Amino acid sequence: MKTKIIVIVGPTAVGKTALSIEVAKRFNGQIISGDSQQVYRGLDIGTAKIRPEEQEGIPHHLLDVREVGESYSAYDFVTEAAQAIHEIAAQGQLPIICGGTGLYIQELCSRAIIWVAPSLTRRFWPIGRSWTVGQMRICLKK
Repeated sequence: MKTKIIVIVGPTAVGKTALSIEVAKRFNGQIISGDSQQVYRGLDIGTAKIRPEEQEGIPHHLLDVREVGESYSAYDFVTEAAQAIHEIAAQGQLPIICGGTGLYIQELCSRAIIWVAPSLTRRFWPIGRSWTVGQMRICLKK
């Protein structure tokens, strides 16, 4: 059986983090940060890193995993994200990749087969339509 994941991406400050929390609650998920700077300890304010008290009990991965000055590459991200995906799925939960760095997300997704359930696209919008964060929130409330 293939592991299903959700990937939430978009421009800065559109509500990806809040949406990822909602999705994780709704679908029994854990969140994997796709941000190249949130991996660094101490870079909290400039990266808008979610604080522990904002996580609402949802486990988050790939936050604060490196010291400032240590290197972190797309290869490191793909390797560590894939491990987190495997561990989350093994617990019977849904891995949710949230936000971040386009190159990291692209590299991770290029190694996966992306599939959107036709029943979901028919229920909400025609196939091929882009979904905004607001539209996704409306879907989650249904």
